[in-house]
Amino acid sequence: MEPVVEVEDVIGHWIDHLWDRSDVDGSRLAVYGIGLGGAYATRCASRDRRIAAAVCDGGLWDYRERMFVERRLRKLDDTLIDSRLTARLMLAGPLQTIDCPYLVTMGAQDRSGVQDASALLDAARSAGLAAHLKVFAPEETGSFPDHVDNPALVHEYVFDWLREAMQLTRTRDVRIDGQSDETY
Repeated sequence: MEPVVEVEDVIGHWIDHLWDRSDVDGSRLAVYGIGLGGAYATRCASRDRRIAAAVCDGGLWDYRERMFVERRLRKLDDTLIDSRLTARLMLAGPLQTIDCPYLVTMGAQDRSGVQDASALLDAARSAGLAAHLKVFAPEETGSFPDHVDNPALVHEYVFDWLREAMQLTRTRDVRIDGQSDETY
């Protein structure tokens, strides 16, 4: 029987590769996932301590799976679920083990639920996690699922956030040909 390969194992091999390169600063590695990739980025950030920052779903995918199971259990026998279990379910899974700063971006018109994201991120912050949430309003665009209405705006916000989260400063190097390059 073939061993099960998890997506975070595959991402871990890429991190190994980058970590070993002399031209890459391993302390500046971040993961960024959109859509289902956000769930994968969450799982990767929760398992690999070499990740300096993450832009991910922040555990929303896992949270929704747990809430689905809770609703099914309530239909079977309401005495199986109490408020203590609900609180534990909220922070269970990969979210509780992310130890780097992470950002969740959502569009206000995203059908996946801004209220769920706000509740989950509030619980994460209360637990001392470096969780951040940015909801893009219709007026600024980027408010549809996966930010399809203005991905450039969202990427600009995300990369500015990553630079700040990893405490990177912009420098200007002047090349021999007189041109300048901005680096981080």
